[in-house]
Amino acid sequence: MKKLTHFKPSLITKEFFPEYKDVSVINEGECFIWAYLAHLMFKDVEIWDVNCHAFVKYRGRFYDSEVLRGSPDWQDLPATEEADAPPRKHSVTSFKKSWHHNPKWFNTSWGEIESRARRVLRRAQASI
Repeated sequence: MKKLTHFKPSLITKEFFPEYKDVSVINEGECFIWAYLAHLMFKDVEIWDVNCHAFVKYRGRFYDSEVLRGSPDWQDLPATEEADAPPRKHSVTSFKKSWHHNPKWFNTSWGEIESRARRVLRRAQASI
């Protein structure tokens, strides 16, 4: 499925986490889902993490569910305050390997996350 070309991080929160009025809650465990969905849905979005938080990079700025306008410095993301490792860029394979146990903690799977992204992408592309 073709990815969307204009990065709109608020779409991830709106479509996949509508129940969260406080978006910081996403960063208390589901950040890997938010970041993976952003990568799946939008062209040129890179997946990054530090030991305790997953986030994305797009056109030189770092984003997560709390910082939707992005920041040029990954350390400006509130959820990285506890980080004790340098950030690292991931391929899909290395990201899934690093976060491999996390989906089951949230009663999901990589396949389910990917399926949800495809459904939203189809709907978004149909409205263009």
